[in-house]
Amino acid sequence: MNRDAELVPGFYSESDDTLDLVLEPLEGVEKGAVIRMSGYLDGFNVGFFSKRVERVIDRGFLFLSFDLTEVTYISSRGIGAFTSFLKLLKARGGTIHLHGVRPKVLEVFRILGFLEYFNIGKSREEAARGFRNTGAASFPLRVPCPVCGKALRVPGAGRGRCPACKCLLAIDAQGRVGGI
Repeated sequence: MNRDAELVPGFYSESDDTLDLVLEPLEGVEKGAVIRMSGYLDGFNVGFFSKRVERVIDRGFLFLSFDLTEVTYISSRGIGAFTSFLKLLKARGGTIHLHGVRPKVLEVFRILGFLEYFNIGKSREEAARGFRNTGAASFPLRVPCPVCGKALRVPGAGRGRCPACKCLLAIDAQGRVGGI
C-alpha cells in the first residue's frame, strides 16, 4: 500500500465504514489511476468520496477508472459526484471510465438518464485502451450492452437496440456505448 499512498499524499488519511477506496496507478496511461471502490455510495458518504477523488484530480490525474465491482448501491447523489468529476476532468482534457458495474447499480444510472454520459466497460484494461485511444474507434466493434452485458457487434456510430434486452443504445465515434 506504500506505493499507492505515494501516488497522492493524504489519500488514505481518512476512512469511512461504509465505503472503502483504494488508489492504484493505471498501467500504460500517463496521468491515469484506478480507484477501486467497495461498499455503497450515498448521501451520507458522498462528501468523503468527493474529497478523496478531488485530491487525486488536484494531483494531476486526468484519466480515472473506477472499479465498481464491489459497490452494492449508489444513490443519485453518488451519481452526481461522478458527474461533477466528469465535468471537471473534461475541462482539463481528461475523462472517467467505470467498470465492473453491477446490474442494480447500472440500473440507477439508466433510470436517472446518465448512461450516455459515462464510459462503462468491463475492465481496467478496456479503460486503459480507451484512454490511450482518444481518436475515433475502428469499427466494427464488439462491445457489451451496458444494461444486460450481451456482446454486441457494432457496425458504426449511431443508435440501435440490444437484441437481448431491447434497450435503446447510442454509440459515439469513439465506440462508447450508452443507453438512451
